[in-house]
Amino acid sequence: EALQKGVVQGLFSSLEVLKDFKFAEHCKYVTITDTVVYPFSVVMNMDSWKKLPKDVQKVMDDMAREQSEWTGSYMDKHTDEAIDWSKKTQGVEFIALSAEEKAKWDALLEPLTANWISEVKAKGIPGEAIVADMKALTKKYSN
Repeated sequence: EALQKGVVQGLFSSLEVLKDFKFAEHCKYVTITDTVVYPFSVVMNMDSWKKLPKDVQKVMDDMAREQSEWTGSYMDKHTDEAIDWSKKTQGVEFIALSAEEKAKWDALLEPLTANWISEVKAKGIPGEAIVADMKALTKKYSN
């Protein structure tokens, strides 16, 4: 809403919102930062989970990888469609960062990542390992 009303002139977000929320109507320049990931989870109340028969729990557990791969493929396609739509119908220009500029962005964002790691570590969540995995997987699967 702030973008649509002109209160702000830009945002830091994933790319599907360009089409889904029509942000491309207001943002004519997009810098590809490769810093956004698409977290997705399927959750259920633990009490409800425990009430499910064991065979149903097993089916759901066994589908976790398939569901994850489907969601990733869906989001990749959905994002590509949003980019294409933004270029064709809204004249949005997409800007790729040089390696040097990307390194600057990464350095500026590092304190946010470090803060998140500290917050989740205090809750017993292995934040450092999660971030390391995300970086390794991003490197492995990036074009």
